[in-house]
Amino acid sequence: MKALLDTHVLLWWVGEPRRLSARAREVLDDDRNELHWSVVGTWEIALKISRGKLKLPEPLQQFLVPRLARGGIRQLPIQSQHALALLDLPGHHWDPFHRMLIAPARVEKLEILTADPHFAKYDVGTCW
Repeated sequence: MKALLDTHVLLWWVGEPRRLSARAREVLDDDRNELHWSVVGTWEIALKISRGKLKLPEPLQQFLVPRLARGGIRQLPIQSQHALALLDLPGHHWDPFHRMLIAPARVEKLEILTADPHFAKYDVGTCW
């Protein structure tokens, strides 16, 4: 399976694994799966930290980079084709972070690993 992690999935995997579904833990723990992380998630975490809505045990760079490496998670760069794919998304939900995960997931044919039910409204595979 090729999957793009929603922001909360990475945070839960690292800090609150009991919040993950059994299927999500299966996907995360299976080395045969190709897991991806978008800079969109990093951006979302940085905004939450700057607004005082999230505290991490260490600075974001020190927190994120080694955990992505240990998990074998690949960085998914944002490409122009991903941004252009936003034009094809219906207006079911206007959260910009969600839309910036859905568009590249559709282009790259990745499922989104997420607990958020809003993603199911779009033509994108989800897993939880």
